[in-house]
Amino acid sequence: MTPAPDRVDLTCLKLPASSPLSRQSLRFGRLWAAIAMLVASLLPVRAAVAHEIPRHVGVRAWVAPGSDRVRLLVQVPMDAIRDVDFPVLANDALDLS
Repeated sequence: MTPAPDRVDLTCLKLPASSPLSRQSLRFGRLWAAIAMLVASLLPVRAAVAHEIPRHVGVRAWVAPGSDRVRLLVQVPMDAIRDVDFPVLANDALDLS
């Protein structure tokens, strides 16, 4: 078994001018890529708008292993997750099912 060469010499390949891999089409593609990058760099950049992130968020977690399941209790302050829409029941209680 011979080892695979690190480089493959493609100079022996002669592609017709109409081939999608011809040098002319590759130059044309590079030109369009350069033009697209230039246009994208000139577009105005919009600043990301987000809510204020709390400086300190303390998350507490307790794990209680059982014989057939593991119970996990996580306590997270509501300031840290205020943008999350939780499912609620008709009486405005959280739907934890």
